[in-house]
Amino acid sequence: MLEIVQVDSGARALALSGEVDLATTPALLERSDALLADDGDLTLDLSEVSFIDSQGIRAFIRIARSLEGRGRLVLADPSAEVRKLFDIVGVERFPNIVLDG
Repeated sequence: MLEIVQVDSGARALALSGEVDLATTPALLERSDALLADDGDLTLDLSEVSFIDSQGIRAFIRIARSLEGRGRLVLADPSAEVRKLFDIVGVERFPNIVLDG
């Protein structure tokens, strides 16, 4: 299960909690699409995310590609478990993705 909350009505930031996986990435992509029309960075607060699978990583890449030339995808405050996955996969090497925290 994944909960997605917009940080505030004016911010291009979503707070995620739960699991980002095959079952939940469609909801993440749908919710983020609404924020991709404007230029600027999009921040995903991952502090409450407990699990991410390969489909979650692919969703992040897709979002980052959508922003290319107009902003970056900022993955903020990943938990220790998620950060370990990002280190293994090399998420920071993907174009237009920034890890913060």
